[in-house]
Amino acid sequence: MADGKWVSGLTAEMELVEAARRVLEVRLRVVGEYLPRVERADPTDTENVHQLRVATRRAGAALRIFKVCLPHKVARRAGQRLRRIRRAAGRGRATGTSSGWTWWSGATGSRPSSSGPSTS
Repeated sequence: MADGKWVSGLTAEMELVEAARRVLEVRLRVVGEYLPRVERADPTDTENVHQLRVATRRAGAALRIFKVCLPHKVARRAGQRLRRIRRAAGRGRATGTSSGWTWWSGATGSRPSSSGPSTS
């Protein structure tokens, strides 16, 4: 699994929109990969929750950097969704609940899916 820390395939000659697409794709894919892992994790294993929070921070930073390339509404909603996921994961970590439906309901209103966070 890619951790999303480094994004390959970027060049100085690349168009800004193309770079934004590539970076956001990588960052959001990592968030989407950790969502089901956190749901299935042993409640005492907080590493997946930690990695999910790191991934949401990185994706949020990428959204802020490339917001000029996105429709305002899409960028705002994606940022809100990432923030809700990160905060819910933080609550789950603080209470020792790293899996299950209870802390997800506050983040997304539904169970996580492997397709990643929705921006709708």
